[in-house]
Amino acid sequence: MIKRIITIIMFILVINILISFREENNVKPVFLENSVNYDSEYKIYNLNVADAYVTTKTLNNYFYESNIKVLGIYPKLNYLYEKKLFNKSNYYAFKKNTIAINTFEFETQFKKILKNYGLNGEVEKIDLYGVTIGKIKIYASNKDVKKLIRDHPKFKIK
Repeated sequence: MIKRIITIIMFILVINILISFREENNVKPVFLENSVNYDSEYKIYNLNVADAYVTTKTLNNYFYESNIKVLGIYPKLNYLYEKKLFNKSNYYAFKKNTIAINTFEFETQFKKILKNYGLNGEVEKIDLYGVTIGKIKIYASNKDVKKLIRDHPKFKIK
């Protein structure tokens, strides 16, 4: 009786193995990923530039001759007046076409806020050095971002 049960189980097992080998030959790929070019795909990236010294005065130098569109900046602010002056995100969106016009408008608005709070020493620092930037939001292709990071290794994608 036990021999019959074992032979039936072995017979079923052998049939399942034969069927599974036959089904593997019929498997065809659904998507061919080799034909997709990911370098031309555009996305929004947040670049962490805290390790690199990027200010509103030098921002235009990094994106001068590239296809990268700067959407906005996250300035690195002094923690003493950060909560008092700005909202939680500290994000400034660029609305104009060129980086130079956007950074000039941001600096004038920022200096006006600092003057209202009596922080004239900070205004003078901004006139000399610009506002330090912590993160930059950009819209670019993967190829352009790879080139930017290769040229400036202190930039990190976040």
